[in-house]
Amino acid sequence: MATSASAVLLRSGISPAGIDAEALAKFGELPLENQRELARQLQATHAVTPINSPSRWLFAKSRTMLTELAKAGNNIYLRTAPAGGTHLIPELEGVYVDEACREKLDELTEEERAKLYEEFRSKADIQSPSKGLYSKARSMMIDKA
Repeated sequence: MATSASAVLLRSGISPAGIDAEALAKFGELPLENQRELARQLQATHAVTPINSPSRWLFAKSRTMLTELAKAGNNIYLRTAPAGGTHLIPELEGVYVDEACREKLDELTEEERAKLYEEFRSKADIQSPSKGLYSKARSMMIDKA
């Protein structure tokens, strides 16, 4: 089960109430390990010098970390979609899809989804996770019929 960005902040002793939706969404694009690291950095920095705008700090640091991960060749972090009307695929850390794709994936069996997700993980050049996953799920459904 995926851990929400708000839950990571809460477990780190940071109230997500002071973080705006845009910053929380950007923070949520990070892998869990990086979210925890950034939450620790936020606490440590704030303990030394109070941060006047935690939302701005968290958004900027999250964006920087995502960029560094992408430059390091971790292209999975480029597969995230903007927040708002998107659905996280817990099995594909940091990957979001639209409603149509989520519904199509729900039509597959657990085994079929696992196979599809494994194929997806092996591809580093997916530009649109929703389109790619929807198309492959649709093909799998047609092949079953």
